[in-house]
Amino acid sequence: MASRILTIGIDGGNLELVNRFDLPHIRSLQGKGSWGNLLTVVPPVTAPAWVSFLTGRNPGKHGVFEFMRRQPDSYDLSPVNSSSIQSPTFVDIISHRGRKAVLVNVPVTYPPRPLNGLCVTGLLTPSQESEYTYPRELKREIESRVKDYVIFSDVIYAPGREEEFLLGLENQVEKRTELIRYLLDNYQWDFFMAIYNATDTVQHGLWGYTDPRSHTYDFPNRKIFASGIERIYRKVDESIGRLTARVGGETDIILMSDHGAGSLYWFLHVNIFLLRQGYLKIKRRPRSQIKLALFRLGFTLKNIYQLAYRIGLGRSRRALDAKRTRRKLLARLFLSFEDVDWKRTVAYSRGYIGQIFLNVRGREPEGIVSRGDEYRRLRERIIADLRQLVTPDGKAKLISEVYFSEDLYSGPYVDQAPDITFLTENMETVAFGNFEFSSRRVIEPAFTGISGHHRMKGMYSFSGPSFLPRGRCRDLSILDLAPLILYLLDLPVDRDMDGRVPREVIDPRILDDRPVRFEDYFSGRSELHNYRQGEVEKIVGKLQGLGYM
Repeated sequence: MASRILTIGIDGGNLELVNRFDLPHIRSLQGKGSWGNLLTVVPPVTAPAWVSFLTGRNPGKHGVFEFMRRQPDSYDLSPVNSSSIQSPTFVDIISHRGRKAVLVNVPVTYPPRPLNGLCVTGLLTPSQESEYTYPRELKREIESRVKDYVIFSDVIYAPGREEEFLLGLENQVEKRTELIRYLLDNYQWDFFMAIYNATDTVQHGLWGYTDPRSHTYDFPNRKIFASGIERIYRKVDESIGRLTARVGGETDIILMSDHGAGSLYWFLHVNIFLLRQGYLKIKRRPRSQIKLALFRLGFTLKNIYQLAYRIGLGRSRRALDAKRTRRKLLARLFLSFEDVDWKRTVAYSRGYIGQIFLNVRGREPEGIVSRGDEYRRLRERIIADLRQLVTPDGKAKLISEVYFSEDLYSGPYVDQAPDITFLTENMETVAFGNFEFSSRRVIEPAFTGISGHHRMKGMYSFSGPSFLPRGRCRDLSILDLAPLILYLLDLPVDRDMDGRVPREVIDPRILDDRPVRFEDYFSGRSELHNYRQGEVEKIVGKLQGLGYM
């Protein structure tokens, strides 16, 4: 049984690419252990995927279904954060049992919560100026020890700026590796988790440079940067080699991703579909009708965005963040949810990959759909209309899988879930809901720099003294990793977790010596909240005693 676990996340890690590229360090870990596909949650979105990993639970139990959540008594959205997680994570359990954990760049950990260890937050951290560490003093230590540390590169992909984009990602990987090495060497830990998200970022931008069907395949610099994705994977692989060399052979190594990746060819604008089908209505007031008329004439956010993109605006992360803060101003200028007549609207979309909500009475602020027969009949009717959509080439049905909320989720937060979630054929079409009415068309070719998107199959690789060298193994679920980590740390598995301990990859001598145990760690949210608040002083005292603070 290993004394420690090092887990490295490769955001968007694609097993096909991992096995195709020249990645000697990952290949070496695969050769020593067990590896295969890691199935993510539906839909395959980063925020709920990583939270499901952390909790071992489906989103119906932890409450994070997307990057955004609806504000109480409103149709407006706000970003999720660590306070959105409504169930205990395995890190909470590790801390509660006195083990030391270190988290680096794990999404949805901002603001950092107290733990018996350290946390450097990742995706959804507002800015570099935020208090992104626990304890707070760690931020100053990072700034003094890792010169010019960056949470994320500021440069986003744009044609003609490929080299700048790749250099920014390489610097991000290098600085993160420098920080990880420093923390590995200077702090005690039982569990260490670090995530590289550059792999996902580069795939969104450059996937089309290797796909003749992509709208970006004819971009001028395509041939020069067709190997850009491999370049970032190799940079991450080099970092993995540097990190695993430092932890020794008595450490279990878990490589994993939150979802996979593949080509993106089309956009499906779900709210336009709902508007065309009569499920969503625009207010009759003059201002909204004028905005609707302008929208039909082409005064859309998509056209404005494309214009800004062509003239070089909005090509940095700071510019995009600034644009998001002007959302209310844009809503006054363009057709938006401010113009929706909720008293006549029965369905709307919010989300990045095919999520539809019914305007339910008692749940939505101005809900009109009654639960029961009316609710069920409406869902069936919308699904029947969705199934009539075909791919733009007319060769296949556009929608391949459709789910009701109860098909996917269980737990106390199912009522917050989309009432309908659907996946498109081969996931080559992204169904947008978060941009409201960004385009006049229901389906259109992907535009600007987005040419890659998510897939259901991520990857895993387990190596170290606790694992069998079985080579390629069966598919596992991302929900299985929390129970696995607790078991490897000789802790009981939380009975409320949906995942299982994958015994088939563990050395049977360990299983014979110590069977899987279960325990009810927290009976509910209130007890978890009391633990987080009540244990803070104890944890801080332990850290001070160990010289951490």
